[in-house]
Amino acid sequence: MGERSCGGCTACCKTHPIVELDNPARVWCPECDIAKGCKIYGNHPQGCRDFACQWLLGGGLESERPDKVKIVVDYLVLPIFGETTMVHEVTEGALENPFAQRVLKRLIQMGKPVCFLPIVGGNTLYLPRTGAMLYKNFGRLNDRETTIVYL
Repeated sequence: MGERSCGGCTACCKTHPIVELDNPARVWCPECDIAKGCKIYGNHPQGCRDFACQWLLGGGLESERPDKVKIVVDYLVLPIFGETTMVHEVTEGALENPFAQRVLKRLIQMGKPVCFLPIVGGNTLYLPRTGAMLYKNFGRLNDRETTIVYL
């Protein structure tokens, strides 16, 4: 497979915080020209240079680029739970779309934790039903309360 590029995808410019620009998660970066690219590309923050979503790294089909499915997928190592798939919503309601639901189902079946981060409301950390279900909520991720659901 050839190397991927963002092209016209700017989804992470909304889903992820940009610390260097004091821009919170779930809010479009003021330097983003939506569906075109970064207005300050070349001088863009180090956090943006360092970030690569799972699609950019080769995960998923061409048709599953984040701007098309309205979901950005990456990983974060969470205390207690380890490597967790983070599913960030670009457009409200996208976490209900077939792509997001396939990601959730497949990873839970593999015994992996998955966290949904919606545009509105709290996050949901999905954990596989294995062993004791000791946790009810996780605390805060991206400045939102995170509830735990066992599947």
